[in-house]
Amino acid sequence: MDNKAYMQALYLAFGQGNLDPMLAIMQDDTEWIEAEGGPYGGVYTGVEEIMTNVFGRIQQDWQSFTVVPNQFIVDGDTVVVLGAYTATHNQTGRSFSSPFAHVWTLASGKLKRFQQFVDTHLHNQPLP
Repeated sequence: MDNKAYMQALYLAFGQGNLDPMLAIMQDDTEWIEAEGGPYGGVYTGVEEIMTNVFGRIQQDWQSFTVVPNQFIVDGDTVVVLGAYTATHNQTGRSFSSPFAHVWTLASGKLKRFQQFVDTHLHNQPLP
């Protein structure tokens, strides 16, 4: 499976609540960068740190969190995914919608680096 097809399958699985394809490509040295100024802004390294500080918190904080990819741009082992988030916060009941860009860097089918670009002002509006 090529990088574009794999990323398309990964987003489809994530949309169905299945994190297994993402876990399958993560490594102990995978670097995950959430946009500075956002609710989870920072750099996380390794599966445990990423799952706890990103995905665990998303599940805890949001009633719904939808990630809809619209375009996949591939250049070798780099895949840029453009799309939109829509989410409703558990505590406040307020929602947001925002475009995103995700930059995935792969090496031999494994995730080396992920970087999120998003309008953090919109992402933070529903927070208490």
